[in-house]
Amino acid sequence: DLIMMDISMIGDMAGYQVSEAIRIFDNNVSIIYISNNRNLVYQSFKFSPFYYILKNQVDSVLIKSLKLFLEKHYRYNNVFSFKTTLGRTKKIGFSKIDYIETNGDCLKVHLNNSSFDIRSSLAKLEGDFERHGFMRVHKSFIVNLLSIDSIENRMLILTSGDTVPYSRNKAMIIKDEFQRCLKRIW
Repeated sequence: DLIMMDISMIGDMAGYQVSEAIRIFDNNVSIIYISNNRNLVYQSFKFSPFYYILKNQVDSVLIKSLKLFLEKHYRYNNVFSFKTTLGRTKKIGFSKIDYIETNGDCLKVHLNNSSFDIRSSLAKLEGDFERHGFMRVHKSFIVNLLSIDSIENRMLILTSGDTVPYSRNKAMIIKDEFQRCLKRIW
């Protein structure tokens, strides 16, 4: 699924030769190049790399690139079909959903920058969403664990800036699941 390699390898084959051989057999595998050489960035485009990391930036960029890869590879193509309260069917990738909350007799699905209402219950969605990195954190909320930026004062602070309350009795489970999720990414 992912190959990480130096583009300036020493030995029988240079990184470009290895990349050429890889692309002959597999156009879908993602490649992350790690190199000291800035001058090879543009030449690497020939092989459609997923990311190019300079070695002096590995500490700050590697985790970011892996998070992006995991989101794209494991979650981006996984979609869920919702029937909105307006009667439309929406297919939304799990990675685009930040959280779902009860909203009267409906549910409000919050995306990265918008929201829409559906007729359903959290109980119905909970099972389907758990295996995609979501967790029921409160009687009124299901949250995408990858959307959590921090946990503070019984509130989940999401990367979007939204805040979601969590149940006191679920505090340890939420923190454990959040840490487990981070470990999978790192």
